[in-house]
Amino acid sequence: MTTPSCTFIVSAFNRPVHLRLCLLSLVVQTRKDWSCIVTDNSKTERNRVAVNEIGDSRIAYIPTGEFCPSCYHSAEVGAVLATGEWLAFPSEDSYYCDDFLERMIEESSDADFVHCDLLYDKRLTGHRVAMRSEPKNGFIDKTNWIVRRSKFIGFPDKRDDGSPCPADGQAVERMVALGRRTKHVPEILCVHN
Repeated sequence: MTTPSCTFIVSAFNRPVHLRLCLLSLVVQTRKDWSCIVTDNSKTERNRVAVNEIGDSRIAYIPTGEFCPSCYHSAEVGAVLATGEWLAFPSEDSYYCDDFLERMIEESSDADFVHCDLLYDKRLTGHRVAMRSEPKNGFIDKTNWIVRRSKFIGFPDKRDDGSPCPADGQAVERMVALGRRTKHVPEILCVHN
């Protein structure tokens, strides 16, 4: 088996309908050389059933509910098991345009970290906004970036000064501080519900 270009690591809780939509957006990617690890934080079988219903051998299911307190810890379990050159971290309630992976890797030749814009769509609250992604002092979400596996530093729990933080942004800020080369794709290629 060849090494996948990217491993998608989906942190799932107990929303199998969302998980199915997320996984289906991976199955239809125009670039087919990917793998996926679903790390399941729930303590039910519903997500396992959803993964099995998709029926794609590129998708592996790992139950983490007993030992991972958050989606970030669960994502890091997936990162350890990943084999792709790139890592992507969709949430179970996000999905991608069918050319997400192709466009992101196409733009990655001289980068360690590639991010695109996203549509933030919270239908229950009526909050819907397109967001330009900014890796430093701006909006960033783990859903809309890929990072070279060899350059990923993990999701820290706290800022360098000890204050709590959104781990997505802190991981990106640390990668930028460490000199990781970034590239912005100025297109909306994903939706986070």
